Amino acid sequence: MRKHQKQLTAKNVIENYDLYFSGLASALEQLAPMKNIGLSLSGLEATSDPLWLLQLLALINSNGNATLFNEKVLYTNSSGLYNHPDVVQELVNTNFSRLEVSRCHYDDEVNQKIMFFNRNEPVYRNEYFEPLLKRLVNALPVKISCILTQRGINSISQVEKYLDWVRGLGVKQVVFRELSIPLTKWFGPRQTTSREYILVAKMVW
Repeated sequence: MRKHQKQLTAKNVIENYDLYFSGLASALEQLAPMKNIGLSLSGLEATSDPLWLLQLLALINSNGNATLFNEKVLYTNSSGLYNHPDVVQELVNTNFSRLEVSRCHYDDEVNQKIMFFNRNEPVYRNEYFEPLLKRLVNALPVKISCILTQRGINSISQVEKYLDWVRGLGVKQVVFRELSIPLTKWFGPRQTTSREYILVAKMVW
């Protein structure tokens, strides 16, 4: 839906932000009578387009929308939060319930083999990621999300080292996840590269 540094982040790009946010505002008005609605920003990296995200947060804060959602969560790899610190303050102003920050290993080189950051992103390196995470913890509730993989966190001792690492950065909530193997029928008769990667990377306990 968004375009970042001339790269598409989805098949359909938002060409007209005014029209997009006008439609979104109308949709939020129709949701106003509903109760117990949660807001989850996930899927694409929302922080890669700070202008879009800041405008979205402004919309959430306007016209009574701030009380529409009883929970607001941003799932992120933290790259845009480092590059655009003003986004963090706006997340605070919008009373986000928590940030779920993805990091698959305490060693940044091992993490890179799993997460594949653009190497121009500072948070690719722990020397930038760790101070950022400490700032985030002081600003908002933060939960770290780690995917268990063969090439990453793959044993009880590795889990313990990972927990020691994030605890030292002030994190109090951690979730470990496993890869799910997609059904072959979702990919057609031939296995795709993505499915083959999952089959190799998935932990077998």
